Amino acid sequence: KLLYHLGCGIKKTYQYQKLSYQGKTIFGKIVMGKFDRIEKYFREQEACFMFVNNGDMLLRTPYNTIQINDGDGLFAKCGNYFFENQKSENLTLVAAYFYPEVVKQIFTENIVSSDDAPNYDVKKIVIDKLLSDFKENISYLLDNPKIVDDTFLLTKLKEFIILLAKSENVSSVAGFVASFFKPYEYEFKTIIENNKLSSLSLQELAVLCGMSLATFKRKF
Repeated sequence: KLLYHLGCGIKKTYQYQKLSYQGKTIFGKIVMGKFDRIEKYFREQEACFMFVNNGDMLLRTPYNTIQINDGDGLFAKCGNYFFENQKSENLTLVAAYFYPEVVKQIFTENIVSSDDAPNYDVKKIVIDKLLSDFKENISYLLDNPKIVDDTFLLTKLKEFIILLAKSENVSSVAGFVASFFKPYEYEFKTIIENNKLSSLSLQELAVLCGMSLATFKRKF
């Protein structure tokens, strides 16, 4: 069944499963078909992490084009990106979403920035044994949603954030979490320079810059 509103903003899919808390998707599984380019948009100020299975694609950020392959992990802050050139029939994404108001409920310590917190918009993450086992656990829960209540769901989200913090070798989990929601600053001219040889339309370039088409034209 084709679905048009997904937690992570991908519009072309064959299957979608989700676990939600207070109307917000916390974990989801998406099975997608072939596409040339689709926009990844965020409806709220969330960050997300994706486990990639059974396929490969490109992720175009304002500054970079990142190759994503089967078995990769991808962390993305709120921003405008494009997925491109997905050729397989059954690309599967298992995703987790981090909302400021939800994350603040599960950490008692003050969520403040830390000097050693990573500063990036999108990053590939190496999937080690712990993260792989967590993905399998979440996949099972997505297939059996009746066993999941709100307390259990928030506990799993906290567990995942701690696993990610360990994988990034940061000293402060609170600082790591704060970095999720710290906007990454782009330079307009650099976005244009880094994407001038792409096949992006003017409208798509405007999206990548986080602007309306009219604002983009004036800025250009």
